[in-house]
Amino acid sequence: MRRSLEEVANEYVTQDNLCTAHPIGFIVTDLEEVYNHDGDGDAFYVVWNYDRFNFSSREEMEEFMEENGIEDEDEFDEIISQDLVRSPNNYHQQIFLTKSGVEEHMRSNAHHYNEPKSLLIHAAWRNPDMDALIGALYRAATVPMEEWNHEARSYYQRRELGGNKNQ
Repeated sequence: MRRSLEEVANEYVTQDNLCTAHPIGFIVTDLEEVYNHDGDGDAFYVVWNYDRFNFSSREEMEEFMEENGIEDEDEFDEIISQDLVRSPNNYHQQIFLTKSGVEEHMRSNAHHYNEPKSLLIHAAWRNPDMDALIGALYRAATVPMEEWNHEARSYYQRRELGGNKNQ
């Protein structure tokens, strides 16, 4: 559903700032499962003839194969990583201005993620492009300033109404 700039601006200035100074944004990050048994030294095991054999490197497994006349890894019943590495995946990272926007994105795109999480970020620190965009967002808001959250109101007053612009 496409929303107008005014709708996004009104939500942005009234949403819970989660105890973070404005301007804020949300990003989506994900945990990626990485199985390593490709010669980089991570431990793994194989199952062969109903027995389990542990190896700390691919070279160690290749020695075992040679000693036992195994010509191809396909002869193993299984090759399983012992070190399942779960690391942040920044490939799917995006930025959103509203909590509802990030939640809707994660809901409608869940099939692209393993364990998506939304993280709150301080969105415009030393970022003049984002600062200009967020300034335009504040100016587009039509809800009365009394309804803005404290941090949005404070940032707007400093930035737009002549307060200390370096904060």
